[in-house]
Amino acid sequence: PSPARKRWIAAGLAPAGRLYLDQGAAQAILNGGKSLLAAGIIRIEGDFEAQDAVVLCNASGTDIARGIVNYNAPELQRILGHQSEDIAKILGYNGADTVVHRDNLVIAADTDSPSQP
Repeated sequence: PSPARKRWIAAGLAPAGRLYLDQGAAQAILNGGKSLLAAGIIRIEGDFEAQDAVVLCNASGTDIARGIVNYNAPELQRILGHQSEDIAKILGYNGADTVVHRDNLVIAADTDSPSQP
């Protein structure tokens, strides 16, 4: 994302919930620049709607990123831990393959230095 979009996601949006990730998902986001998939989520907190901002944290609760979520909390509760190809069968409609797309995600370390590109 552009620096302005990163700042907006990181500081301009109030998070409406928290997503707790397993180690594999946390590493994929931090080191691989990947999107967040439902399979990597172990627990959620909050009552949020699709397109709300959420905090992504590792299993111990440390904030690692912020992002814009593609599903509301009740939907996400149903699909967390499942593979992307199972989402349509679980929810009854074809939704996004990603829970938070990498273009809508900002690593927490990136929020400390907003002047960097």
